[in-house]
Amino acid sequence: MNTYQVCRQVKYLVDQRRWEDNPSNESVFGAAVVSVAPQAEAMDKFRYPLAMVIPGSATVDEEEMDLLEQMITVRVICMVEADGYGESPLIGAHRISTGSSDGRGILEIEPELFAAIARSSGADGIEIRLWSSSEVQAELVEDLGYVIARDYTFGCLTTTTKTYPPPFKFVVKNSVGIGQGTAGWTNPAIRFDSYHVVLRYASGSIPPPTISSGTGIPLITDFATSAAFSGFVAGSYAFSIFVTYDEMSEPPDSDDFSSPAATDTVTIT
Repeated sequence: MNTYQVCRQVKYLVDQRRWEDNPSNESVFGAAVVSVAPQAEAMDKFRYPLAMVIPGSATVDEEEMDLLEQMITVRVICMVEADGYGESPLIGAHRISTGSSDGRGILEIEPELFAAIARSSGADGIEIRLWSSSEVQAELVEDLGYVIARDYTFGCLTTTTKTYPPPFKFVVKNSVGIGQGTAGWTNPAIRFDSYHVVLRYASGSIPPPTISSGTGIPLITDFATSAAFSGFVAGSYAFSIFVTYDEMSEPPDSDDFSSPAATDTVTIT
């Protein structure tokens, strides 16, 4: 992914973080935004804790010139009302439950940020690790009380162009039954813009080159990892599988972009 996609993915992962002991599946962060700094007038409209994703400096990788060593800062901002000492925004107070962000201090929110992105090794769509965290910053804001902020700087590799990864380990097999077969594959990590998987086939040895070529095979779910088909006439078939992406809508709802195809061929008996 390039820097734009990585920032969107970090925002997505932070948005997706939930308290594990909350049956209502409450979000840890009240809001996540990609921003250098919201206007002061907007700060009292957010639900806290707030996570700001800020792209930092980048350098060209010495071995791969189309890769960048990109720095990403996540600024976490916490606010607990009715505290004139500044302790509550640090260690928390007036908690409603253990599965809620209400009353939580920034040092309680910090492990949730780390769990969301600090140890990502590709399974979440990005290779990223924590580099440093800043000293805690505090400001006494009228009508809000103490507002506490801390910057967490991460390093990751990004590409210079956008990427849309396809499924992998794609295998199509002939089944025992007449005119039947199965297909299996592994999907790439779910991203902020992932829409669904598309499976297509054509007679012969040339796989369908696009998501509208050939004939489609319906899948049970948007991100299924297998399919069965039947009713094929004996012969050779070529299959293609794609993941489609939509970076304009939240959540994704259209095939704006398509991954390259993963392909396989099979002889159906």
